This record gives sequence, structure tokens and C-alpha cells, in this order.
Amino acid sequence: MPLAENAQLKAGDEIAAIGYETGLDAFSTFGTITDLQATHNSIPMVAVSAAVHYDNIGGPLITATGHVAGVNAFTPDDNPEQGLALSVASLRETLELYNPIKGTVAIRCPECRSLLVANETGNPDECPHCNAPVIFPSEVMEDDLSKPGVYEVMGKLVRGMWLNETDVKRGMDNWEIPVGCATTYIEYDYHKSGFVYAKGFLGRLPADPEKAAAVYQFLLEENEHQTPNSFLCVENRIYLANIRFMGEFYYGYIQPAYSALFRDADRYKALLKEKFDCTE
Repeated sequence: MPLAENAQLKAGDEIAAIGYETGLDAFSTFGTITDLQATHNSIPMVAVSAAVHYDNIGGPLITATGHVAGVNAFTPDDNPEQGLALSVASLRETLELYNPIKGTVAIRCPECRSLLVANETGNPDECPHCNAPVIFPSEVMEDDLSKPGVYEVMGKLVRGMWLNETDVKRGMDNWEIPVGCATTYIEYDYHKSGFVYAKGFLGRLPADPEKAAAVYQFLLEENEHQTPNSFLCVENRIYLANIRFMGEFYYGYIQPAYSALFRDADRYKALLKEKFDCTE
């Protein structure tokens, strides 16, 4: 893909952040350039309104004319509505430095911006020019590459239930799985916590305090039989829930845990309605 010229870009230009969602097909998020003068740790960046996250980080930021305007980087913690991409000027400069040694493992120091070649830094943990800590690509997520990602596990789970993935996906990181009379809402909070939250909605607590107390007592007793899932009340809403960290999100664990969650959510929703008059 041809690189855009910095002078050709302007705020308001339409862009697409391209990436490959783990375990699924290629996808794009769309938006506009909001700031061409953004920086991060003194590195020139491009701010955009398109979503930039785990599954398109490292992919190209493409203009409406098919030119590369940058490399998708991350979303700032203090501004989740804004994505940041490495500027095309920084990309061009890095490519010019790297081309003479193309094929070798190298990085640029995040502090002094020197090009560092693997196994030639003396201490592989820090930059020989400024002593800043560095991590080479061969070291990044080496253990994680052999682990299926959350999206891949969820895709396999959904397909195993004979459901269409596009029918149950409600956004980049959300799923709604209907089983019987209950729906389980699954959210992958990749940006803030890395946890995957699954909550089967069972109904609402009765308005009558005595009936609500009876429901609480019933759920406490039933919780003893719900490992690894558990009942959860948020305000007056009742859920059967499972919370798991993304690094522990394996199909061998998730398939039986979620299968029990879906099955029991259906059963308990009907039971709570019949026994305690818990409604939607």
C-alpha cells in the first residue's frame, strides 16, 4: 500500500482502521482524523475517532484514497473515544532505517528512537544508548501465541451451539446468547480489566420486601451448587454470572462452564418466575 504524504492529510479526513479479529475474518472500524499533531511519549501520532484496540493494533490506518495514514496503536485510558495511530511520518522514517537490515529482528527505542537490532544490544533488556527498558518482538506474548484468544474461543463455542456468529454478536466485544427463555450477555472488557463477564438475566426482584428477602435466601442456598457460576444481584436485577480473566479463557474450561450457565439460566429464570413472581 502506498504511504500518504503528511501534507495531504487533514482533520476530518475519513479513515478505516484495518485489523484481523482473533479467530474471525478481517474487519474495519471507521471514523475520521481528529488531530494530526497528537503525541505519545514525544512520538508523533494521529488521533482518530475510529476504535483502535487489541484486534487491530499494528494494522494500517487507511484513507479514503487507499493510502496508509499511520499504524493503529492504542486507545488512551483517559479518552476511550479516541484512537491513536503512529503517524505516517514516523512510519516512513522507521522504514528508511529498517530497509538496509530488512529480515532481521529490530525495534526502535521508545525513548531515544535509536534502531536496535536483536542480539546486538549487549543487555537485551535495555537500550545501549539511553538505558531505557526495551522488549524485542520475539519476546512479546511468546507464551500467549499458543493460546486461543477470547474471540476464537467464543467463535468456537457459538458454532458448537449451531448459532450464527453474526446473529449473537452485539458489537466488537459483546455477545447475546439466547437459550430457552433466558439470554446471557457476555462482555469482554479488554481495554480496562481484561476480564470476560457472562451474565444470564433471570428477572427482577419482587417489589414486596418479604418476597425479595425470600428470593435472596433462595439464591444464597442455591449458590452452593453453582460452581464455577454464581448468582449476582445488581440493583433489582438477578443474574447467573461467570467472570474469567482473558488469560484463563480456555475452551476446555469455558465450554462446560458456559453450557451450565446457559442451561441453568433458562431453568432458574422459569423457576424464579413461577415460585417468586420475578418478572422481566
